[in-house]
Amino acid sequence: MRGVEDELRLHYQALDPAAGDALPTPEQRAADLRRILAEPAGLTQLPVRQPAARRASMPRRRLLAVGLVAATVAAGTVVGVNLLSPDLQSAAGQWPRPLVVEPLGSGQPPAAELLRRLAVKVEALPDPVGPGAWEEVRSVTQVLERPVDRSTATQQRTIDLEVLTEPDGTRLLGRPHGSAPPTFDHYRPGGKEDAYVGTIPQDEAAFGPWLWQGPVLRGYSFYRVAELFGTRALNPRQRAWALRQLATVTDLNSPGRATDRAGRRGLAITIDDVDAPGGFGKPVRITLVINENDGSLLARETVLTEDPGHFDDVPLPAVWVYQEFKPAVRRIPAK
Repeated sequence: MRGVEDELRLHYQALDPAAGDALPTPEQRAADLRRILAEPAGLTQLPVRQPAARRASMPRRRLLAVGLVAATVAAGTVVGVNLLSPDLQSAAGQWPRPLVVEPLGSGQPPAAELLRRLAVKVEALPDPVGPGAWEEVRSVTQVLERPVDRSTATQQRTIDLEVLTEPDGTRLLGRPHGSAPPTFDHYRPGGKEDAYVGTIPQDEAAFGPWLWQGPVLRGYSFYRVAELFGTRALNPRQRAWALRQLATVTDLNSPGRATDRAGRRGLAITIDDVDAPGGFGKPVRITLVINENDGSLLARETVLTEDPGHFDDVPLPAVWVYQEFKPAVRRIPAK
């Protein structure tokens, strides 16, 4: 059932109330839910809801933003959404190449063992900030988009997201409104549906269930880890716990090292799957690049490896989603 709810979440996320889109009614949600449950996995075709009429000065298209969920990290988690390029950019002939994962030397342990070893190292790091910290997290994501009717070529959108979390778990949410200044709202723990609002568990036994939020598909586990690092600034112990949880994912590929687009080098953990969020049965390879000094997440990349389907005008392998994580900040607020 969790997977069904996640599929609905992906579908409804593209709706923008600030721009005039009507959110689904309970009846519409129920109808969509019945449709998903009645159709074979991977073949669900949800009805396309047309956006509300726009003013002529603000033309927009209803775009299919598959894979964007890990970039926006759920509708209540973003503060200061800044479209670095207000319009979609056509990347024809300039598609970024996937990260190059260089294999480790012979005799290296498997990925899960390397993650557990790194977790031990990270857990021993001091925490100079301690409890009661403000958290500032920022990531920049590039994602392929194309109208549902394929009326235009695939394009690439760049989105800059920032999340601020107060010591009590309250999250600041910002929404852009065209040329007007963005508005900011507070969402308190328990007041909005979001997996990672509130206090982070203080012991490892509770951390795993809090991270996974129930059973997850293999590819979806990488999304969960990326979502966590994209919304919360973890202390060393919590980063170590996340690494140990990542090590429990089955059938990880042989580990390697990769240099992200910012020039940062780290441990590359990859998985081949067809069940990643937004994948709808398409084969993908997901890569997480991890800082081997402090266990932080540097980058996440989802690559279409075959049968691009909706993005059939993009050469394979195609970088579907690329998310760069800026250094997270934890600080004690001034008295």
